[in-house]
Amino acid sequence: MTTETRLNTLEAQLQQLTINVTTLASVTTQQSFDWNQRFSHLAELTAANTQAIATNTQAIGELRLAINGLQQAMEGLNNRITQLEQIVDDRTDTFLGLFDQTFARIDQLQAASFARMDQMQGDINTLKTDVTGLKTDVTGLKTEIQRVIEILGEMRQ
Repeated sequence: MTTETRLNTLEAQLQQLTINVTTLASVTTQQSFDWNQRFSHLAELTAANTQAIATNTQAIGELRLAINGLQQAMEGLNNRITQLEQIVDDRTDTFLGLFDQTFARIDQLQAASFARMDQMQGDINTLKTDVTGLKTDVTGLKTEIQRVIEILGEMRQ
């Protein structure tokens, strides 16, 4: 049962009590018994109704206090939710920023690695060419040395 419903119920009960007192008073005046007894009975009913009204009024006051307390608590929770949403948004932005930076760095390192591998492949190809040239030079030198040895061998004979 909501607080508003409870307040409406209490107000309806107060109205019903007032109607009951009025009805009882009119019925009592129509009956033929002692006025002292009537007034005594009315006084008891009035006292009971007054007590019920006081109790209900106190309950309404307490419910209003409780409603105010709950509203303040809800405002506090809404403020906290707003703060937490901002923290989540900030951390998400930070994470995404770091994520983007990391991938940018990976791309840079990959590009640098590919450039270095291309350079190394070029250096390897240059070395192959140089080695092939050296082989040719060594083969030529061997041939020259062979001729020199043959010439020296003929000169000795």
